[in-house]
Amino acid sequence: EVFSSGETRNNRHTNLLKEGDRNDPEIRKTLLRNFNVAWNKVYRSEFIRAQGLKFADGYYEDVDWSHMALILATRVLASDEVVINHRKDRGGSITNSQSPSHMQAIDRFRALLEFAAENKTLCAPYRTYIFERIVRNTLTLLSRKRTRLPRELHPVFFRHVQDLLDAHDPGNDVKVRNANPLVYRLLRSGSFATFNA
Repeated sequence: EVFSSGETRNNRHTNLLKEGDRNDPEIRKTLLRNFNVAWNKVYRSEFIRAQGLKFADGYYEDVDWSHMALILATRVLASDEVVINHRKDRGGSITNSQSPSHMQAIDRFRALLEFAAENKTLCAPYRTYIFERIVRNTLTLLSRKRTRLPRELHPVFFRHVQDLLDAHDPGNDVKVRNANPLVYRLLRSGSFATFNA
């Protein structure tokens, strides 16, 4: 990562990328904790075509795409060699913008949860990590410190997340509920005022 100050820093999840195969789902699932975007990976074009993977239009287009690609792949290799420098805090980037378009994250969460529901056996090892990603992204978008989503849309976004969790409730999956227990309880409280207190 390269910051506007000129400081460089390794990805904080570099330890997950030690060179080697990640073909066992129990090992591969940890990669979902890495900065999971499309541009920090290399894909075989025939794999993309065979799986029919296409990016959605708009913001957060690689949230569901990156997860699906990682889960669907029959062979995954990891490497901690730095081959691209990601510029942080860059003016004009989506992550540094404030816009109602950040509401589109809900569509990408929905697509990812629907993919997991349609592919239950395949996605079973990754279920906790998928919910963790949605919780993390929700916290980022509802953060008081960051201003990606206009404040007046925070309660609306919260309600949409509630609806998604209602539709795809992990039930008695203790791992999901314990991924971030306090945040999960607050998200499931149904009250934005409680969550935002």
